[in-house]
Amino acid sequence: MIAHPGGTSAPVRLEVLDARGQVVLNAPIPAGRGGSSVDISTVQAGPYLLRALYPDGGTVCVRFVKI
Repeated sequence: MIAHPGGTSAPVRLEVLDARGQVVLNAPIPAGRGGSSVDISTVQAGPYLLRALYPDGGTVCVRFVKI
């Protein structure tokens, strides 16, 4: 779960980046959603970065490995 410290009532954009820094998935999340999921079934096995981009300029990143 990724949560913005101040909360948000505006849309959030989630991006999945590969090891080269290329965006491989882009998932807009509508305003007011308390949680959401991203389907990563189309990406290859390997290391990735999940980045949440908030309208106020805030960013939260989480590393994960798809096996």
